[in-house]
Order: sequence, then C-alpha cells, then structure tokens
Amino acid sequence: MVGKTTNYAWSKDAKHRQQCEKIGIFPEVWGDGALPWRLSAEQRQKLDKRTSTISWPHYVEPLYYRGASFWKKPSRMWKSRRKYRLLLFFLPVLIRDQVPRLREALLLLTWAMRRLEGQVHSYEKCEAMGVLPGSFALKKAEIDNIGADLLRGLVLLEGCIPISYLIPSMHHFVHFAEYTKTHGILRLYWMMAFERYNKYIKNLCRDMNQAEVNVSRNATVDFACDYRDCKRSKEYVLAEDPHHNCVLSMYSPLAEVTPEEFDDLQYLGCPVRHADEVYVFNVATILNKHFRSGEWGQYPRCGSVITCVMNGRSLYARVVKFMKVDGDPCPGYASVHWFSEPTYVNRLCPQVTLDGDDVKTEVGVNLVRITQIDPSRVSVEHAGDSFFMIRDSGYDTVL
Repeated sequence: MVGKTTNYAWSKDAKHRQQCEKIGIFPEVWGDGALPWRLSAEQRQKLDKRTSTISWPHYVEPLYYRGASFWKKPSRMWKSRRKYRLLLFFLPVLIRDQVPRLREALLLLTWAMRRLEGQVHSYEKCEAMGVLPGSFALKKAEIDNIGADLLRGLVLLEGCIPISYLIPSMHHFVHFAEYTKTHGILRLYWMMAFERYNKYIKNLCRDMNQAEVNVSRNATVDFACDYRDCKRSKEYVLAEDPHHNCVLSMYSPLAEVTPEEFDDLQYLGCPVRHADEVYVFNVATILNKHFRSGEWGQYPRCGSVITCVMNGRSLYARVVKFMKVDGDPCPGYASVHWFSEPTYVNRLCPQVTLDGDDVKTEVGVNLVRITQIDPSRVSVEHAGDSFFMIRDSGYDTVL
C-alpha cells in the first residue's frame, strides 16, 4: 500500500504491472495507470498528517513520533504488535476514504478478525452475563457467520492485490473460525507472550561458556523461589485482582465536587448526604485498563476518553474526575462530558463531535459508574470539529 517512499527506494511496481498484463487482470495499470492498491505521495502525506493528530492513551505505544509515522517510514513497523494494532484498529479509521478496492477488502477482513477476538464488556455486563470480568466474550453461535465474512474478505483481498503478495501463510486465516470454535479465542495462544517469557529465561544465563547448564540451574532456582513465595503468600482472591476489578487511585485532596455532580450522584441512587463524603481521584484502573481524568486537550497524551454502552449502543465521553463516596458499595463514579452520538463512516470508524447535549438529555446525568465503562482505551484522531474514535479492544455496540 505504501510503496516507494523516496526517490532512492526500490519498488516492485514495474514487476506488478508486468504480472497483471501477463495474467490479463487490471488492464488499466498495464501502462502507467494508477495502481489500485498503491497510495500516491500526496495520499501518504495526508495519512501521515492524520496520524500526527492522534492523541494516545497511557500505556499505548504511539505510531507517530519524532516527526513521522509509518506512512513516511515503513521500517518502523517491524514489531509484530505494531502490525497487529495497525491492521485491526488504526487502518479502518485512517484509510476511510483512500484506496477503495483494497479498503473494502481490508474492512471486511478486519471486521471479522475483531469479532473472532471477542467483545469486551463492562464489569456490570460481565456480572450479568456470568462471565469473568475482564474476559473477552464471543458467542459460539455467531462463529460460522463470522468465518464466512472472513473468507469473503480474503477472496476480495486476493482479487485486488498483486499475485506476488499472496504468500502461503495467508491460508492460516481460513482456519481461524474453525479453530476458534474448537479451542476458544485464539489470542490466548499467541506466541508473543511466550517470546517475552523466553527473554526472561535468557536473562537468567550468567555463564555463556556453559549456557545450557547455567540456564537450567538458574531456572530451577527461580522456579523454586517463586513456588516458595506462593506458598508463603496469602490465598489468591479473585475479587482483589485488578485484572477483574475496578479501582481508583491518585487521591486529589484539593479537588472539589460541584453542585451538579452532587445532584447527579443522588440521581443515580448514591447514599450521599454531604459533599465531604465524596473523595476525588485522578486515575481509574478498570479491569486492568488505565484511565486518567482531566487530560482532554493535552496532546499528544489523553487517557480521559471512555466508552460505555447506554440504551443498547456505544457512547463516548471524556472524564473530568473520578469520585468515590464514603460508605457506598459502588467502587467509584466518573464525572464526564458526553460526545455526540457516534455516526459511522464504516463499521469500525465512529465519528463524534463535542456537542453531547442530546446524549446528556437522553442519559439524564453527566455521571456514570466506573463499573459501566468498557475496558477499552480510546485513541482520538482530531479532524477539525469532529473526532474519530479508535478503540484498542472490542468494537462498538450499535442498534
């Protein structure tokens, strides 16, 4: 898609044109016509500028740094996790009006892969479904239809790119739905986690002259120490693990609760009688996802954007502060400013504006329980008066 980025870089465009002419496909590119899968220099510049406007949540690796993104410097995409995030989450938003043939194939493929990865739900929704909070959920009855969409996406992709791009490993996607149905969500079997642990094991080696023996002995000692620590520690309590819970941190003693927020707390049924019973926090860890209040507009970092399902559809908001009420069983609340109801350029590209009055009128308050927030960090692309929301897990619920 990116192709030749400088006058000195090599390109396979001439070879692709010859292949198309030999096979008898894409007659419009046999001469010097524009390749349907290739971005022009102007389009790459436009997409690079789009990427530069993205505000990134905490603990999310930016794809734009030191004045350039992967659109200008494709060599920055050598890490597998960057390629994965780019394909499933960022490309559907960034190329929303570029390379139409390739875009439609990628969107169908990405939409199927996102669903096979499973949906993320809020703490309250997981409790209602009987699912361990923080888990990815996928309905087994939907896997066959998702697999059909995945195959259609692959067929479309193979029909709109050069034949030399079709490598044998692409066939693996054909079996994704089949093995998801028999083994569960396949992200649990990713090799990235195993490879990171191999790096830890490699660091246990102290003598490179006898590396195998040294690693074996040190690994045995390390495992024994871990086992001893586990035996001495208290019993594991699931409810206290942040992976499956919602926790507030970074107490802000100088922050005050406004009268509107106090009224909203009472509207939600919170047993609060005085503002002194309300404590304000800056950070919320929601099912092991980090959010930070009051960062809207602080480019390039913004951990304040959340998404939650209200009245059967996903809505977006920016958090002003997190609050905890003394004596209330709810782990916390988020005071928010709502964005407008999302409109969709495509199924994975929600667009919103700052005017959330209609949403506020429908919901009734500018306050949500943190147990209603989906554990999905949101990157935001700024596009003038509107914003494109890019989730890092799950997908929007629409009516």
